[in-house]
This record gives sequence, structure tokens and C-alpha cells, in this order.
Amino acid sequence: HVYSGTPANRAGLAAGDVITRANGKAVSGASGLIAITAGQRPGAAMSLTYVNASGVTGSATVALIQGPAK
Repeated sequence: HVYSGTPANRAGLAAGDVITRANGKAVSGASGLIAITAGQRPGAAMSLTYVNASGVTGSATVALIQGPAK
């Protein structure tokens, strides 16, 4: 999901986009993306490569935000 007003939304990502790389590292699903972002601080820039629903590859840079409390 890409929620309105989030860094991903502001960077142009949309529902259905599949992130394939984050900071140059291959991403294998949501758990892989979580593992890559886990050591990053809020405000850190992260480069993403993704494939949209039409099969077109794109890239974006997002600023990480604090996740929800557990």
C-alpha cells in the first residue's frame, strides 16, 4: 500500500508498484525491505528502484519516517 501524504506517495510510487532494490540492495518482498530499512534513522534518504503495474522500471529517493509504535 502507498498511503496519501507519505514519502513514497510524494516520490511518485503508487499501489501495485513493486520495490526491487533499496539503497542498491536487492529486495525480496516486504520483509526484505523492512530488513534493509531497519538500521536507518528517520530522515535518512533511501534510493528505491521499482517496477510499476505496466512493467516499467522507475526510481525514486524517499526520506524515511518513523514507523508506527509497536
